[in-house]
Amino acid sequence: MANLPTSASPADPTPTGTVAPVAPTFTAWFHRFEDTFFPPLTGPTTNRRGVLSAQLAEWPAVVVALAIGIVVAGLLERAISTMPIPPGGDPGQWTSTAFAYAGLPYPSWIVPGQYPPLLFPLLGLLVRLGGGPIGGARLYVGVVTVLIGLSMYFFARGVTRRRSTALLAVAIVLLNPTFLQMFFWGFYPNLLGFVFLNLTLAFLVRYIRSRRPLHGIMFWTCAAATVLTHSLVGVVLAAAAGIAIFLALSIKAIPRESYRTKAGWIGFGIFATTVGGFYLSTSLLKIPHPQYLHSGAFAYVRNGVSAIFNLMLQPFVHALKVKPADSLAILWILAVGIGLYALGLRLFWKKRLTLGTIVAASLGLSPILLAAVGWELSVVTDYGRFSYFLVAPLALAIALTVDRIMTEINVRASRPSAKSPIAPLRPPRWRPGGGRADAPAATAVLTLVAIVVILVGDVVSVKSLPKDEAATTKVGHDQTFLNALQIIQSSGIPGSLLTVPGVAKWSRALLVRDAYFPNLAARYTFDPTHLVDEETAYFALTSRYVATNDVVAATALGTNLDSGNATFEYQAAYYGTFTPVAAIPVGNISVTVVHDGTVTSGGVTTGGVLRLAPDGAASYSLAYSGVGFVVTVLAVALASSPAVKYTLTTVADPGYQLLAVQGNVTGPSAGAARFVRASGGGAFDLTPGKFGATLATTATVSPGSALGKITQFNHPGVPAHAAYSVGSVNGSGHSQLVLSFTFTTPGASNLVVGLPPLISADTAWANWSVRFVLYSSSPTEEGSFANLLPNEIGYLEDEYGARILGTSGLWSVILLPAPGYLPQGPRPSEVPSAVSNSTDRASPAGPGVET
Repeated sequence: MANLPTSASPADPTPTGTVAPVAPTFTAWFHRFEDTFFPPLTGPTTNRRGVLSAQLAEWPAVVVALAIGIVVAGLLERAISTMPIPPGGDPGQWTSTAFAYAGLPYPSWIVPGQYPPLLFPLLGLLVRLGGGPIGGARLYVGVVTVLIGLSMYFFARGVTRRRSTALLAVAIVLLNPTFLQMFFWGFYPNLLGFVFLNLTLAFLVRYIRSRRPLHGIMFWTCAAATVLTHSLVGVVLAAAAGIAIFLALSIKAIPRESYRTKAGWIGFGIFATTVGGFYLSTSLLKIPHPQYLHSGAFAYVRNGVSAIFNLMLQPFVHALKVKPADSLAILWILAVGIGLYALGLRLFWKKRLTLGTIVAASLGLSPILLAAVGWELSVVTDYGRFSYFLVAPLALAIALTVDRIMTEINVRASRPSAKSPIAPLRPPRWRPGGGRADAPAATAVLTLVAIVVILVGDVVSVKSLPKDEAATTKVGHDQTFLNALQIIQSSGIPGSLLTVPGVAKWSRALLVRDAYFPNLAARYTFDPTHLVDEETAYFALTSRYVATNDVVAATALGTNLDSGNATFEYQAAYYGTFTPVAAIPVGNISVTVVHDGTVTSGGVTTGGVLRLAPDGAASYSLAYSGVGFVVTVLAVALASSPAVKYTLTTVADPGYQLLAVQGNVTGPSAGAARFVRASGGGAFDLTPGKFGATLATTATVSPGSALGKITQFNHPGVPAHAAYSVGSVNGSGHSQLVLSFTFTTPGASNLVVGLPPLISADTAWANWSVRFVLYSSSPTEEGSFANLLPNEIGYLEDEYGARILGTSGLWSVILLPAPGYLPQGPRPSEVPSAVSNSTDRASPAGPGVET
């Protein structure tokens, strides 16, 4: 111990010349992660353009791509010029929104910043150049067609060797009949979103090859532009780019420059600042945004994932239709198939997992996976739109396949013959960046494929254009509609209007005033701000008073008995549509009274006196008088269940006694309504024709003994109905008789949240400054306006004192009294009493008195 150095310690076990192990740090772990997935920093490559066969001049092919776009734009313009107004209702929405970005007056319905904004400065400029919304919409169709063609060439040129195969992809996209439908439906933001989606993925491919800072910055910039043009396109892009980057990481294709250089952070900063700034600022301003993965009403019900395949297949094979029951399985099979294909290449044929394969597979897998997962999670959206995202990856797959075949032919053609004195050590193989040889067979293959594309485009796509135009211009695109709008404009009367589905958007754009329409088919409505307005507009056109709890409603058509007798109606909602289920017609109520020993029977003769519940309560009552009695109907929408309760209280006048009150609960006259007595007394089950068992309803009558004979089905002139009667003709008489009906629909559901519990059409019209109703009974793509009143014009005249200002074809322009001048006071009328007269949703005539 005495010989040890003073610095030594007997407790130190470390051998001389060794270093104690150090625990791994996060930095060390990160470096190992980098070495595994990201190649080292090497700076830009010699391929500054980032494309295969970079030595080829691009301008000749760009000119051809421009020419293809111009030709297709000409075909579209010729098709849409057959009607005075461009097809689809949405262009009216987009052009009126663009007014706000072009310094033009715009309807207050439009909320700038609610929708991703990047489309609207361009569209606003075209509206100014085109002299208005119609000219602007037509210009936009041509401009965006050319932009899609050029961006698709830029994209395809980055993943294929040949300019010719890139042009082939352009032709396949622009001549695809499914893709062309978007122009006729008016999916303007989607179309511009596709332009930026193509550019985003094109710059991703170019950046991986070139490592140029400009390409990286442009990738992030175009990604931001995609999100700020259309949010659903942004979601699909995010999924596609994520899958592509994941696959590229597996082959160490993503360079460290993407996050280790200033350019990489500048690009990400551009994306975060623009996208984050837009959504943060609108959040602070409390501006809501469309909810493509939540709203859409009928999408989950009617427009399921089968539409993805049917939209793709039916233009080519009309009889072929994928069943809804099979569509989800097909989606998963495709998703798994594409995933296994990419995985198989990575594991067994890594050199064939090229950037073209990665991007095409990712772009195809993204919408398929989103649709499948969304449906599994019961996300409500318009699943048919995903089909439009499959056109580009399909075109890329065809272009890559043709490119590969031509390359193989060229390689084989360039091999020395067996007689050649000099033979290579190994046969040349296909490489992603290999050279090119001019083989006649390869040229023949490309020519044949191009001819097929042109023939399909001529036989299928070009012939489908008039059909697509006709399908989207059924209502509100002809000269009679323009003439009807001119009647409103030339009247000089300010105010908004109520109108029928399909024309409100163009009405806003052409009149520059608010237009409200009943939300009968809400599958394409993704706007939470206006959903409540559209539901309220439906009630304002078809009822005067409504008590609702958002899923069911108790409506009263009004107080004037002149125009009908189906006064009270029970309605249930199903994903955005309120549907009449049953009615309690006041006009067919018969009251038997005794006065001074004389027995008489009769119905009500005077319109109702209204009592509204206190604010916040979903109830109201209307009182109707007859000879010797008053009938008061109290309507309450129950807060705790999808149910409505009607209470009929009949009170005898002084000197009179009530012997009986009887009438009928009727079903809708349209459709195969069915009434069936339920087990137990005093209840029956009824099913409306629309939506069938989904809106199956149970009606409970109290007292149960009041329920009488039931007519199960609709017959000519006599709808399905259940008779009721309370009291006794031979009894001693009563001063008051009370009868209640409770309707419950367990399947009722709605995407609308926030309807006022008590809706008064008078109040809604006053708040919206409604002065006009633009009405037509012609059918839309949804069929006829089944939920509107068949005698809408007569109802408005009798109930509100409206008058027809003018007509144009099937259109009627109806002028309403100014708010505050609606007719007041009950008045007598003749009351029909036949059961058949109580089922056409005709209104009772005559306004009531609010007390």
